[in-house]
Amino acid sequence: MTLQGEIKNDGSATAPYDFTAAGAEVDYAGVAQTIWSAATPVTYDKLTVSTAGTKSLNGNAAVASALSVAAGDLSIGAHTLTVDGTYSTVGTVTGGTSSNIALGGSGDLAAFAVTNGLNNLTVTRNNTVTLSSGLTLAGVATLSNGTLSLPASTALTLNGTGTVIVGTSSSITTVAGSVVSYASGTNQDIFGMNYNDLALGAAGNKTFPNSTVGIAGILTNAGSTIVPGTGTIDLNGTSAQTIPTFAFYNLITSGGNTKTATGALTVGNNFTNASGTVLNMSTSALTVAGTITNTGATVQFGGVSNGIAIASGTVEYNGLNSITQDIGAGTYASILLTNGTGGGTAAKQIGNGVTVITTGSLTLPSSTSLTLANAASALDVYGDFNVAGAVTNNGTITVGN
Repeated sequence: MTLQGEIKNDGSATAPYDFTAAGAEVDYAGVAQTIWSAATPVTYDKLTVSTAGTKSLNGNAAVASALSVAAGDLSIGAHTLTVDGTYSTVGTVTGGTSSNIALGGSGDLAAFAVTNGLNNLTVTRNNTVTLSSGLTLAGVATLSNGTLSLPASTALTLNGTGTVIVGTSSSITTVAGSVVSYASGTNQDIFGMNYNDLALGAAGNKTFPNSTVGIAGILTNAGSTIVPGTGTIDLNGTSAQTIPTFAFYNLITSGGNTKTATGALTVGNNFTNASGTVLNMSTSALTVAGTITNTGATVQFGGVSNGIAIASGTVEYNGLNSITQDIGAGTYASILLTNGTGGGTAAKQIGNGVTVITTGSLTLPSSTSLTLANAASALDVYGDFNVAGAVTNNGTITVGN
């Protein structure tokens, strides 16, 4: 049935039209039209908008087999549009902060797009719904089944307080170039999942879950107050990542490559630098209240006195030759003394009363020098002592056990 005008109900029937038969199609082909709908959804088997102009719902509507907006615009308004079949938009579907879409039925949706955002998005189909453009939600994204997929160059912006509800058989997936933004100026709960880029807004509390939040891309905070909970943040990108000044409870840096701190890094519980990963602290301080695991990995310190002892993996003191680095006291597995990226010879110093005990090796390349400052300085090496640079010993060096 092709309509260029309106559908009207001048009688007393509460459901005067039946568009539910399999294969039945109603095509709104006028200019500005109202799509027949009601408080209890009017169900179309196939609903088509084929001409330019705005076609507006005046109530809730459901589409069983196929929604096709071949031209023009389908405006949801303050209503709910339920789509259980295919979703095709050469034209546009326009929502708003009071508009809702529910995606049920079955079948992948390879290009799901809504202009002007939604209030709530509900996905109950056990398939993949892929965004073809950015989507902003004023309310909640609820996935009881299926997958919401964010391809490259798409953003899911969450402005609600509840933000995300995901069942055990559903997920949100992200890839490089996609971003999930918790952008509300009020309090929001961060959902526990693996993100590519995770962006936090400029105000309000952002509360992290008591589970794991993985971040493969960029973590940014525009000014929110971070409530870390008792969970874990895992910076797991395989490319280089920066670490903002943040409130961490448990922190994992994994995926290999280099993670660079942009300021002091404070971890309220445990920190793990996973095998093959380099944490570059530069001149910033690393403070960990619990345990540090650095097995098969490297932590780099480039400041005068910001280095700390770590009993696993390698600690590299890589300050430039313009400074003399103090080697932090304590037990190390392995220490590597290098010159960073500067020229000349980098100076490392074991100061008054400082004892360095290594259970692995200490390596001193030719571009570095090591000084034991005075009689109270001690260096005990129970592993390999690889010396190519200059050593000035005013204290005690013990090699072997």
